[in-house]
Amino acid sequence: MRRINGPVLFDIDDTLLDHSKAERQAILVLRNRYSDLCKLSDAKCVQIWRQISGRCYDKFVSGKMTITEQRRTRVFTLFASVDVVLTEILTVFHF
Repeated sequence: MRRINGPVLFDIDDTLLDHSKAERQAILVLRNRYSDLCKLSDAKCVQIWRQISGRCYDKFVSGKMTITEQRRTRVFTLFASVDVVLTEILTVFHF
């Protein structure tokens, strides 16, 4: 195993990695896996996800939400947008 000595760069602003494309592809895989989310068009599902993610990220970086809370809140809120209420236990073990 090779050790990295020095800084590690994380790039999620589409400069080095196309994060937006990867995010879009991932959310559409999720949409297509759960029929309730198919009530949303591709574009609407991605739009809602990005709005939710932006709000959650702001709370995370300000210390008002943990990374786990951020992950769960995004999934809860996305499903709530199509009137599906998830139980906490489901999101703990499934998402």
